Amino acid sequence: TLEEPGTGGAATVRTAASSSYVVIQYYAAMQPGSTTRKLSDQVELPPLLGVAVPLGAATCRGHLFSHLLLPSSLTTGLGVHVNANFALDQNRRGLQLSSSSAPGSGGELERAEPKVRWNAHLIHHLLPAVFGRLADAMVDMHARGDITKEDVYRGVFPAAPAEQDEHWRAASAAIHARLLDRHRVLHTDNSGWVRANDDAVCCTPPPATHTHERIVSLLLKRKVNVVVLPQRIYDMQAVRARVVDVTPREVRRRLGPVTALTRDDKLHLLNYFLLPDYGGAAGEAEDLPIIPLCGATGGWHPVGPRPWETGAACHRRPNLQY
Repeated sequence: TLEEPGTGGAATVRTAASSSYVVIQYYAAMQPGSTTRKLSDQVELPPLLGVAVPLGAATCRGHLFSHLLLPSSLTTGLGVHVNANFALDQNRRGLQLSSSSAPGSGGELERAEPKVRWNAHLIHHLLPAVFGRLADAMVDMHARGDITKEDVYRGVFPAAPAEQDEHWRAASAAIHARLLDRHRVLHTDNSGWVRANDDAVCCTPPPATHTHERIVSLLLKRKVNVVVLPQRIYDMQAVRARVVDVTPREVRRRLGPVTALTRDDKLHLLNYFLLPDYGGAAGEAEDLPIIPLCGATGGWHPVGPRPWETGAACHRRPNLQY
């Protein structure tokens, strides 16, 4: 709280705005002969890095620190604050970086000044390792009930900076690749936090239709690791390259026998395979007995390549499309 003199000599009290952060510091290992060790010796700086992730609804552009705050013009665009032993300009108003030190610059990076190579090494190689530690810590905090699932996703899936920020865009892609390949950063109702290669399938929050919601529910009943990702994360190129989408083919592959399904589940399943969004996906449902038969015998008819030629008649229900 701040106390200031008010009118008539009275004191007015204002509550200062505050935000909560998850902060992690990382001191990189310096094995003899390693790149980290060589560059650290050349620039005479230890490989110390840290990140601070805002919790709740708080957001930030992502400021840079080198023990003290650097000029506000220096932002990462990642949505988290980054602190590191950067090699700075003499006036502390900029990092020593160049386009030749960005990933994909070939041999130009090897010919760059040691301080330029040091900063590039911090951003592109050591920062993803920091996010790995951060992911493990935030998942543990979620398990204890200290933070929400949304807090974890906001922290471990940093935003992709603008096109012109080539260093931070490359760092964002490297962070996503490392986390999805090595760490449990995808949440499922069945198994808690899993890796991308733990036989998980991903989707965005289902549209407000019974069909999509029931398909996700159906997969969860079958103990499939369904990960419902926020749209922002689902649209990231590095994420889409490493996850398996919920598609009619994946639903069919993971569904198994459908004899134990309820009538409504079967009808929603039939509707799902015939949705216009999945043009031509009805073939994935071939041989599944999910077409309801009319008449005294009732029962279910398997879907075929041309079900209209089988003579089976379908009864149309008002809330479903066939």
